[in-house]
Order: sequence, then C-alpha cells, then structure tokens
Amino acid sequence: MVINRPAIVFLVALALPANTSMAQTQQDQSRLTALDNQLRLVVKEKQSIQDDIEENQRLMAAVLVGLVHNRLRENKTPTPSAEERLAGERRKMVMRSLIPLLQERYETLLGKITTLNEQHQALLAQRQDIDPTAQATPDDIETYLQEAPRSLTIPVTGTFARRFVSEDSNQNDVDGVFKGIVIETRLDVPVFSPVDGIVIYVGALNFYGKTLIIRAGKGYHVLLAGMERVKVQTNQRVLSGEPVGFTGVAGRRFDSKFSGKNEGQSQSHKNHDATDNRTMLYFEFRKDGTPIDPVPWFTTGTSPPLS
Repeated sequence: MVINRPAIVFLVALALPANTSMAQTQQDQSRLTALDNQLRLVVKEKQSIQDDIEENQRLMAAVLVGLVHNRLRENKTPTPSAEERLAGERRKMVMRSLIPLLQERYETLLGKITTLNEQHQALLAQRQDIDPTAQATPDDIETYLQEAPRSLTIPVTGTFARRFVSEDSNQNDVDGVFKGIVIETRLDVPVFSPVDGIVIYVGALNFYGKTLIIRAGKGYHVLLAGMERVKVQTNQRVLSGEPVGFTGVAGRRFDSKFSGKNEGQSQSHKNHDATDNRTMLYFEFRKDGTPIDPVPWFTTGTSPPLS
C-alpha cells in the first residue's frame, strides 16, 4: 500500500497530541515526585525546629521556676549569712542572664519556622497547580501506599494525658483498655499528619466526634479525633507532617476522665472555664484493624513528654 506525503503528515499530526499528552503526564508526575521529596525535607526541618522551640520554652520555664524558688528560699531565711546571700545573688545573676539569651534564641527559631512555613505553603501551591483536584485514583492509591510506614510524626505539640493500654496489659492498668493516646495541647493549633497516606474518612464518628482517618499502606491506618477544623478531603494524598486541621473545644471530650468504661460520655466542658486554653487530641494507630501503641513509632525526638 502506498501512502502519499500529505497522508503521512496527517497521521503524524494525529499521533502528536497523544504523545505530547503522555509526555506532559510523565513530566507532571516527575515534578510531583520532586515536590514531594522537597516537602518531606521541609517538613523534617520544621519538626526539628519545633522540637528546638519546645526545648527552649522548657528551659525558659525552668529558669523562671528557679527564680521563684530562689525568692522563696530567701523569704524562708530572713537573716541569711554572707555566704548564703552571695550564693543567692549568684544564682539570680546566672538565671537572669539566661532569659535574654533564651528569648533571642526563641525569636530566631520563630523566624526560621516562619520561613519554612512559607516554603511549605509555596510547595503545596505548586503541587496544587500540577494536580488541582489533589484526588487519587485507585491505582494511584495502591502505588502510593505500597510501603508500610517506618515511623510516625507526632501530630500536635503537647504532653501525653493518656497512654495506650492493650488488652494484654489491661490487668496492670486500673482504667482498663485504652485503644489510643490522648495528647493535651492548646486551642487552635495546627494538627499534622503522622504519616504519608490517603485520607479515607472525614466526618463524625460515634463518640469520637469529628474524625480524620488516613490509610498509610500495608494495612496501617491512623485516626485523629477532637479537631475543630479539618483542612483535607476524602481521597486526598497527604505527607507526614503536612497540616491537616486545627484543634478546638471538641477535643475536650477526651479529657483525663475519658476511658473505655465511659466512652459514651462527652467531657467537652468538664473542668474547663471560659479562660482555659487547653484541649485534647485523640490519636489511634492500627494494623489490620488492631490498635497498637504509637509511641514506639514516633520519630526520635518528636514525641511529647509524659505529663
């Protein structure tokens, strides 16, 4: 069969849009992969600086407590000896000299975290430009979740208010089995995704209230409850450390009295006055539906202290 030159040109022209589209798709996927890698680096650096900020604030609190104790010690000793007075003055001098240094370090760290937040948002915006819907297809989900999580990012800054208690260890805990952990934190602070994954549920869930569930691959899931606002949608891809919502008064249902024996009782306003800025975030980590203790999975240096 003989095909003339115009026919060949026409056939090539027909093929070009498909090839161009395929090349564009591959290029977009490469850009998404590169952006995700950059996001992971930014998130990791943000988490490190947040840890430094928390350490700085703990040191500042220790210094202030030390000054108070020093004053109490002086009040208990109305007529101190010359040596005691000298020792007291030295303690005050050292502690007072630390305050401006810690404050300067705090402001420096805040500047760094602000810059990283801007970078984070810029990268997310670029990612959104490439994939405006931010939705994942079933095939994409399987590809994205082909590996199990190796660690967890602590979802919010705070302290442990309640620990995980398995059925096996229940006999050693007076409050009974507890399927997750409760972190005491502050109102209206960001909540971060503990894992890379796909959001599979956003909405009310029994006594949990507003709930976010993220599928992390290989049968692993995380559940976050007690948020006031959720920023993500079902089928959206999220990265570990990416903001997914904000804490709120809804988390107060998980106060220290929340346990397996009174799960149906809301604790939203119990023991909280109008000026109280505290709230709670509830966090579950499961493998094939079975609750497991998330604490050993937390990235080194990111888990909150025990209260």
